[in-house]
Amino acid sequence: MTDSGIDLHLHTTASDGRLRPSALVALAARNGLRVMSVTDHDTVAGVAEAREAARPHGIRVVTGIEMTAVDSGRDVHVLAIGTLTAALLV
Repeated sequence: MTDSGIDLHLHTTASDGRLRPSALVALAARNGLRVMSVTDHDTVAGVAEAREAARPHGIRVVTGIEMTAVDSGRDVHVLAIGTLTAALLV
């Protein structure tokens, strides 16, 4: 998490994170985040829970995903964040 109040690359237990989305939001609130994006690997399954948990804290949750692709035989992770992501994936 950053000092800017914004973190757009966070993972939950929906992929390889250690915290459930609601617990991640609680941690974000304690650390003063105002905007966050849950960018789990290849899923947006944690976004709805994070949004619900963020509401009472006044934290904006931006839809995101970290998509896995393969380039020349190696895994490449591509972050997609924002409204277009929400329209396509949620």
